[in-house]
Amino acid sequence: MNRPLPFRSHLPHRLVLVLSLALILILAREAVAGLADTAPWPVLHHDAQRTGRTAVTGPTSDAIRWTFPTGSAISSSPAVAADGTIYFGAWNNKLYAVNKNGFVKWTFPTGGYVSSSPAIGSDGTVYFGSYDKKVYAVYPDGTLRWAFPTGNFVTSSPMLASDGTVYVGSWDNKLYAINPDGSPKWPSPFPTGSYVSSSPALAADGTIYVGSWDHFLYAVNPDGNQRWRFETGSAISSTPAVGPDGTVYVGSWDGKLYAVDPATGNEDWSYTTAGYIRSSPALAGDGTVYIGASWDGGWYEMLYAIQPPISGDTGVFQWKINLGYSGSGEGDQIVSLPVVDGDGRIYVGGKDGQVRALNTDNSIVWTYLTENQVDASPAIGADGTLYVGSWDGRLYAFGTPLSACSNMDFDADGRITVVDIMHLVVRWGKSSSDPDWNPRYDLVENDQIDVDDIMAVAANWRTIC
Repeated sequence: MNRPLPFRSHLPHRLVLVLSLALILILAREAVAGLADTAPWPVLHHDAQRTGRTAVTGPTSDAIRWTFPTGSAISSSPAVAADGTIYFGAWNNKLYAVNKNGFVKWTFPTGGYVSSSPAIGSDGTVYFGSYDKKVYAVYPDGTLRWAFPTGNFVTSSPMLASDGTVYVGSWDNKLYAINPDGSPKWPSPFPTGSYVSSSPALAADGTIYVGSWDHFLYAVNPDGNQRWRFETGSAISSTPAVGPDGTVYVGSWDGKLYAVDPATGNEDWSYTTAGYIRSSPALAGDGTVYIGASWDGGWYEMLYAIQPPISGDTGVFQWKINLGYSGSGEGDQIVSLPVVDGDGRIYVGGKDGQVRALNTDNSIVWTYLTENQVDASPAIGADGTLYVGSWDGRLYAFGTPLSACSNMDFDADGRITVVDIMHLVVRWGKSSSDPDWNPRYDLVENDQIDVDDIMAVAANWRTIC
């Protein structure tokens, strides 16, 4: 009696192996991705709770490691992946991926400004919004995974839950929940009464907190139903931060910093600044809350340090510092979001173009003057390098300056190889008149990428950095 052969014997073993590997790769590429826990700075303000705090020690001087030119203003705050890649947007409608040595890996074009700050998933997918009214998911190689349409601008920074859900706000007055495959999670987005430029924060129990220009801070359950809402005296564009005990901190245009009870949605305490707040709180390990106020005392930007009260309903003032004068009120008065490093130092940008590092007692560690205002929030990499963008069109990296070898290691793999030569070949013939010109590729400075630059790399062939 003839028996049918097993299915596997109908195919060559090698073909079975190839098909199996292909299936594994497809499944891996489409795997559910929460926030990248291994990344040193995967999202705006560092973590799901938007605390703005890292255990890594940041730079203690204003030494420049490198700068990366985009030719367009940067208000998007960087995210830093586990491999050191820095992702950020610019007003030239692009998302950039730059390696840890400061050379471009790729750019992704959109149909509008990219002021939304990216979020990195555990599989490396990068999520961000654009003024073209879409939320994008882009693979780590720079190819599109999906684009999700909203009804208006997306300046909010996405947040990723552990199940891969992407939460993000839009200027169409809605909070969206998007499945990992780019489909909507909720039957309809969560409605608010006005714009949602605030970026959602995520509590340990899965509650989503987000502010709206309708004056309310919202607590939303993962199923899309409202838990509570807390009313302030004016618009909320500030991104909430969730403390270790669950307390939710947020600023409002009414000039107040609020601490809200997560169980009841009632005010625990507040502190009134002299301006209005469009910055977002950073939470230090000792409980201090750092937040900026705009137009404080006549067009000035101020950074405040506030301690929660031991008793009573008013926060305790520690100090404030001037972050720059905005002239007669021109422009969008948004102070940079402060961040806190492992030693407690505070880093923040200013309207005067300064990037500042401050001690907890308000003394200056260092300052660096860029060529335009700094609205973006800094990010700190695993090696302590501080990254921040400026309206002057550059992304700045503060830290130990690169070695001569690293300046030729374009792919940042620690060696000078044929791959680095290919990076130059791609840019062959570029000159200083090109809009995407980066002078760091011009190793032999003659305002042209040519054979002299190739020879400079070849002279260091196979050098280990």
